[in-house]
Amino acid sequence: MSLPLAVPPELVRDAIAKIDRDGCLLPVTCAMRDWIAAVAGGSARLALAKLPIEDGEKVALADGEPVMMATPQGLWQLQKMVSGDADWLVVIDVTDRERHITAELETARSRSLARMAATMAHDLNNQFNVVLALSAHLDDFIQDDADRAITRELERDTIVGSRMASVLARLLVRRGHSRELFSSAEMLADALSMMSKSLQQAGVNLHVEVAAEMPNIRGSAIEVVQSVMSILMAFEHLGAANIRCAMTRESFAIADGRLRDCVVWRCTACPWNEGTMAPLLAVLNAEQGSLPHVASNPEIMAGVANALFAQKRMGGDLQAKRDGDALCLTFVWPAARA
Repeated sequence: MSLPLAVPPELVRDAIAKIDRDGCLLPVTCAMRDWIAAVAGGSARLALAKLPIEDGEKVALADGEPVMMATPQGLWQLQKMVSGDADWLVVIDVTDRERHITAELETARSRSLARMAATMAHDLNNQFNVVLALSAHLDDFIQDDADRAITRELERDTIVGSRMASVLARLLVRRGHSRELFSSAEMLADALSMMSKSLQQAGVNLHVEVAAEMPNIRGSAIEVVQSVMSILMAFEHLGAANIRCAMTRESFAIADGRLRDCVVWRCTACPWNEGTMAPLLAVLNAEQGSLPHVASNPEIMAGVANALFAQKRMGGDLQAKRDGDALCLTFVWPAARA
């Protein structure tokens, strides 16, 4: 028996079958014949009782409720319908729909984790920098080598803790490969807000200029803030007395050499002696033989190396050069296209 349709059965995409008195499926569309063959292992007959679903789902199906069934061919929605004195089974392929829903849920999850990670990293870094500022303040009260050793250990552990917080935040969002859109000016303000107190306590003079209407950049805001903080932290702990920073919007050649609209942050620190400037330049320029410098001062130099790596991964750049007794750094981030 076939279902009287207004169109030929082969043009009906959904799988439809009549249910006979014995509970067997009588296909009335080509899609149902193919579906029964796939589920029944090539057989042309299939009974409702033999469907590969749980007993509870069979009861729900008999009551007319939609039931989901997974097969190697995809995900299907089954529903029993009554028309006149006949019972029918309609099977709809919902694989693409469910895949889309899953993708949306995964995106929502990633965004939620990204917000949580950013909040966590920001809050923890604030606390770590309070400790660093307090440590700098305690320098005036150090009386002997034992006090000095305790203070330096406190600083080292705090820097390591700050870096661990950043790494943990990145791990939370890594599954979603988050590349968020964020304000370059607000990013710099966040980094400076977490470092300004520590720099002030260390006696470092900080001067900052930011051009109006800076564009957004795309990437990991956590990594960018951490990169800026790592550089400022290195300047502070390696003895710079004056730091001048300026953020501008410029056309800059990066990657393949093409000019692109970029956010450029220049940071100049002085004075330096050769003993501290040479190792820092070697690490920033990734020179051959720079790894021993990282190993000799991992608390500071590892952060500098990570900043360089993070810049390259975002498609930007970090350039370093000397100018007399000053060290000039140039951060470059591609501006996000509107």
